[in-house]
Amino acid sequence: MKFWRLLVLGDPCLEESSMKYETMTNPAHILLLEDNPWDAELIQAALKTLLANPRVVRVETETAFREALNEDIDLIISDYSLPSFDGKRALAMARGLRPNVPFILLSGTIGEEAIDSLLAGATDYVLKHKFSRFAPAVQRALQEAGERKARREAEEALKKSEEKYRHLFEESRDTLFIASSDGNLIDINPAGLKMFGYSSKEEILRANIGRDIYRSARRWKEVCSLLEAEGYVEDLEVELKRRDGARLIALETTTVASNEEGNVKIFHGTWRDVTKHRELEAQFLRSQRMESLGSLAGGIAHDLNNVLSPIVMGVEILKEKHTDPDSMRYLVMVDTCAKRGANLLRQILMFARGVEGRRTPLSLIPVFEAADKMIRHTFPKSIEIVTDMARDLWRVSADKTQIEQVLMNLCVNARDAMPDGGRITISVRNEMDEKSGPYVVVEVSDTGRGIPPENLPKIFDPFFSTKQTGTGLGLSTVSSIVRNHGGFIDVNSVLEQGTTFTIHLPALHRGSEEVPVTPGPSDFPLGNGELILVVDDEAAVRDLVRTILNNYGYRVAVAADGIEGVAVYSKLRDEIKLVLTDLDMPRMNGAELIRKLERINPDVLVVSVSGLITGDSFGQTIGGPVHAVLEKPFSPADLLRTLHNVLQQSA
Repeated sequence: MKFWRLLVLGDPCLEESSMKYETMTNPAHILLLEDNPWDAELIQAALKTLLANPRVVRVETETAFREALNEDIDLIISDYSLPSFDGKRALAMARGLRPNVPFILLSGTIGEEAIDSLLAGATDYVLKHKFSRFAPAVQRALQEAGERKARREAEEALKKSEEKYRHLFEESRDTLFIASSDGNLIDINPAGLKMFGYSSKEEILRANIGRDIYRSARRWKEVCSLLEAEGYVEDLEVELKRRDGARLIALETTTVASNEEGNVKIFHGTWRDVTKHRELEAQFLRSQRMESLGSLAGGIAHDLNNVLSPIVMGVEILKEKHTDPDSMRYLVMVDTCAKRGANLLRQILMFARGVEGRRTPLSLIPVFEAADKMIRHTFPKSIEIVTDMARDLWRVSADKTQIEQVLMNLCVNARDAMPDGGRITISVRNEMDEKSGPYVVVEVSDTGRGIPPENLPKIFDPFFSTKQTGTGLGLSTVSSIVRNHGGFIDVNSVLEQGTTFTIHLPALHRGSEEVPVTPGPSDFPLGNGELILVVDDEAAVRDLVRTILNNYGYRVAVAADGIEGVAVYSKLRDEIKLVLTDLDMPRMNGAELIRKLERINPDVLVVSVSGLITGDSFGQTIGGPVHAVLEKPFSPADLLRTLHNVLQQSA
């Protein structure tokens, strides 16, 4: 043993190795299985000569060896022959617990055990009397272990990268896809299945992008040309289609790669669904257009009401002078058309500006009879119109124009659902609910194609429409009007059998009532010579109002605008009993005129006139010197009753 020690310490090969390997990366931990302290000392000395500060843990028994294997080990060196435990069993144990740790056997003899050990997985077999091989064996073992470790780490990193990519691929909310240059899908993530409405990946992978995904095969070819030229497309807006044909708008980002052979181009891309964003943008633009229409409608309404007002008032004057049947027939026709034009203006304002109409006790019978005549004259002859109206209908508190609009919208929808003809049934009846009270029930039914079940929850949503040219506001407006009248609406539809809309409007009374008769000219209240100041920028309105008031016992002073109105009122302040003024005038509008008149006389009586105030705005306008509001166009009866009431209340 002393001879071996001298051989080891004086071995020139070992000295050469120490110079060569002193800069090697040091093993963190070396496990030495050796029961002979002299041999252990020699091996540790050789390792310290070979490596810088190795950590060598020496064990002698099987139990200690097994426990040491639980730690992080970089190299195992074992004597082959031990009294109670040998290197062969140690090798088997190490391969079972630490298969990747290099294992070097040391032995004083050579025989079949060397070959058996190498076959069993030993890294090297070194004879003690040829210890010059120890350094190269250690170097080779550590180098191979390092290479294996690096390879394992690279494989693990690749595996983690693939797992991370797969996780991102599978969990992404955007559609990720891989496709060949001819448009055949190679892979697509679950978001793509959901986006396009496919039930399985196998099913969608049979689809072709140009044929089954893009709405236009020509557009797909354009995208392919961009990919060929640029190598990528980024945030390109494209139109896609679901499996059921529904339209999708997506932002596409796609890059081009080649397969390993470099002869096939592969597309890696994403589709981000922006359909809802584009729909919201479209709704916003529609809202802006409606806002612009509201501003335009206000100006149009003012001008047209100024045109209609003289017509309405002039007809009443002519009725008193021309009482023959032919003249009355034409005058009634003109009066009806003028009032219908005024109602249309209110409807435009309600649509464009959300203005609520004026509600009055109303019998629906004449409303529905007039609508029935219009429908029969304008709808195709292939559509049969059936009406069923109870003659003892209860009255409702409603705006006549809005109720007409509800009925016409429902009938137009029914007509559009029957392009080849069919039957529209309109029924109106009374209905008593024990809990909520009396209702007038209106039903509009058709025999058309019906509404798909998936669309039923959305038909009352603003801007929802299945028509190519529809605005999506018809049924939304119907629902809004019914709700504002305190009622509710139901719909029942069966595909290819028809649709029924049922509206419940709260009734005013349980019994039938006669509609009040409009008083004739002889019933209009007369004045007692009171002086009325009429301020309006429309000469025709001023002249007709002056004529009517003069005919019914009033005196009249006129002014063409607010500035002139202040001057006239200042001059005749003690005589003027009431001021009738338009609100929208040049130079000085009606509101400013009223404020100046109030400073001159806090007790001034004012009736304001406008073609832009409807519904609840009437009540909000009255206050201070304004005791009443007249809506253009107004009839002589409205004018005379309003003036009479204000003068009587202030007397």
